[in-house]
Amino acid sequence: MDADDATVDFYAKLSARLDADLQHEDGALWLCSPVRHVPSTHEDVGWGCGWRNCQMLLSSTLTSDCQSTVCNQVLCQDDGSAALPDIPTLQCLLEAAWAAGFDPDGAAQLGHKVQGAKTWIGTTEIAVILRFLGVGARIIDFGVRAHSRAGAPPHASFSCDACGMAIIQGTWYHSLVLDDYDLCARCHRQHGGGPAGPFECVQSPPGSADRAAVQLLDWARTYFTEGGPKEGQARGLLRTSRPPLYLQHQGHSRTVIGLLENAQGSPSARSSRDILRDAQSADRPKVLA
Repeated sequence: MDADDATVDFYAKLSARLDADLQHEDGALWLCSPVRHVPSTHEDVGWGCGWRNCQMLLSSTLTSDCQSTVCNQVLCQDDGSAALPDIPTLQCLLEAAWAAGFDPDGAAQLGHKVQGAKTWIGTTEIAVILRFLGVGARIIDFGVRAHSRAGAPPHASFSCDACGMAIIQGTWYHSLVLDDYDLCARCHRQHGGGPAGPFECVQSPPGSADRAAVQLLDWARTYFTEGGPKEGQARGLLRTSRPPLYLQHQGHSRTVIGLLENAQGSPSARSSRDILRDAQSADRPKVLA
């Protein structure tokens, strides 16, 4: 199973279900532009989430007016229809992007090769693939620094420079050789002996993950709701033209396709997997709660 087995009608079915459920709710749900749900398989369990989420991000360009010429060429088949690239094709694209000069540091960390390997990728690699295809991609970190560095603003965020994890929770490692280079525990085990070492072991301050979550939700609220109804006036399902978001967190990634705001104005950004599970629940309608 691969991109061809993507849940093509996922967005339409989900929209209809949420629209019906929200008739009995006081909150509002902002939904991203149409996107396909691409599930993992037994062949990529444990390493394929980044690749699958990349496929879902690219699926949103199939109906986007801002699709780039390069992306068009990659997704277009001989009969004129569009198809998502499978994981081997994405691996080829990543290596081609590296060869073109994108992210030389990241390429070196992964040995300039991912084709045929069960390589776990993160935010940086996803951004490289999108930018190589001419699709705009911006990386935003959310978090709180555990200690200050010379020239670094207080409360700036720490991210893993190897896998791109936006919020490093628990133990992380700061390079004593490079001015601004940090690794999560997982990447330190893999890359800790490289030229960026030795490293200082640091613990994130208590509550930093909670503050990062607030920052993330505030940013997501602005992203999805900008240009929509005024605060307090939004109700029901609101379809937007916003592409989905790629979220990297501790050891995993997911595609965020919308934001739910309850009657009290509290937002909750949810992923396609969370929403699909909630929508399929046989209990009461949970609807992104």
